Amino acid sequence: MRGKVYLIGAGPGDSGLLTLKGRDCLVRADVVVYDTLVHPQILEFAKPSASRIPVGKRGKHHALEQSRIHDLLVKQAQRGRVVARLKSGDPFLFGRGSEEAEYLAGHHIPYEVVPGVSSASAAAAYAGIPLTDRRMGSMVTLVDGREEEKRKITSVVEWSRISRQGTLIIFMGLDQFETITQRLIRLNWDETLPAAVIRWGSLPGQVVVEGTLGDIAQKARSIDVHPPALIVIGRVVGLRKKLRWFESKPLFGKRLVITRAAEQAPELAHLLQEAGAEVLSFPTIQILPPKNWSIPDQAIREIATFDWILFTSANGVGAFVNRLKTLGGDVRDLKGIRLGAIGPKTSASLQAFGLKVDAFPSEYRAETLADVIGEAKNVRVLLVRAEKAREILPKTLEARGALVTIAPVYRTIKPRGLAADIRQPLLDRKIDAITFTSPSTVDGLMQYFSARERRRIFEHVKAAVIGPITAATLREYGVHPTIRAKTYTVDALAKAIIQYFSK
Repeated sequence: MRGKVYLIGAGPGDSGLLTLKGRDCLVRADVVVYDTLVHPQILEFAKPSASRIPVGKRGKHHALEQSRIHDLLVKQAQRGRVVARLKSGDPFLFGRGSEEAEYLAGHHIPYEVVPGVSSASAAAAYAGIPLTDRRMGSMVTLVDGREEEKRKITSVVEWSRISRQGTLIIFMGLDQFETITQRLIRLNWDETLPAAVIRWGSLPGQVVVEGTLGDIAQKARSIDVHPPALIVIGRVVGLRKKLRWFESKPLFGKRLVITRAAEQAPELAHLLQEAGAEVLSFPTIQILPPKNWSIPDQAIREIATFDWILFTSANGVGAFVNRLKTLGGDVRDLKGIRLGAIGPKTSASLQAFGLKVDAFPSEYRAETLADVIGEAKNVRVLLVRAEKAREILPKTLEARGALVTIAPVYRTIKPRGLAADIRQPLLDRKIDAITFTSPSTVDGLMQYFSARERRRIFEHVKAAVIGPITAATLREYGVHPTIRAKTYTVDALAKAIIQYFSK
């Protein structure tokens, strides 16, 4: 049985620019073969069991020679596997995708080409430079800037035939930048023609150098611009002053770390990315079912005997309702029982199952949840929570005479491994802020670092937290929370971060 290869354009950098078809093919893949410039978030679309093989190059340094990449694709497909070959930008635009497709065809391997968003259009658009404008140019020329480096007797690029009235896009041309600009000037191109170099286009680390054809190479060299970079020459570059939308975002250029569990991170990540931040996900906790269901199961069988069920997290709501269904019940079994939720997300989770919330504290803390119940003598309370949690809520209820049953419906553990691409930037102070949404996320991060390393990190990195308990946990490690949400929600945390860095 033979597999299949998808040659997928992964786009210029921003993971949101991956096409829907590209994502769908990636989801089905058994093996992902990817270039260096493919954003790590794109790899998260692949199923956990998929093998991930990096084969890209940076400059002249190859992780795998092209001929070996060809053989790798063929061998994986011959083993019956679905292969996602992720290439930055578009696979058929200076991406050697045609060579890979030709090799696959020669070995009778089924394949499909999934076009991607090219850096030519995306990087320019994110820099506020339209490739065409009816007032300034209706022609675009795309050139491989490495032609000069190859020093062929007859260059493939006929520079003299390129229109001076349109827009010139040069890929991979930094190494020969001065040679290229001088050649154009000798061909009577106007030295005052606007020009720009765009590095890491479409990403929060994007750098744009502006100048003219006569001085842009020197300007790029003076600030030590390195690949990957795109060169744009033409009158349309002059529109950037009015159209630079991406760099005007409040968190543009900021790198933020999210420590929430992987399944919970996207909500906060989306809010921060919309504000222009580069978001690195570093889940310091992993949410799993409890090791023993005996206590929750017994409570569910006796559910009608409880007066109240209190939920301290949205995780607990989902786990409890799923377990209820597993045991043959449904939410109708909760009729007549009053429900309490610690915060708006927990309340929304209950409402999503069609359940009415009877108790909702104004301050989202366990202690205040006990207050809204009122008189508690001989009241039977089922407390749905994690295996390890603060004991203040059950103790407060019991002190008031309540009969409390604790039902642990999930547990948090330390995920296996530590992403090196997170640890080193933290130690090198290349991160602007770390977000913490619970005491367990604080504990989860701190255990990866020594006390000395923690001091080094937080001398520069800002700590952004939800709630006083999370803030207190940070202080136990000698870290002062710089950014605090006014209300204990993810939305409020994102707003607080934006407000802080906007100053």
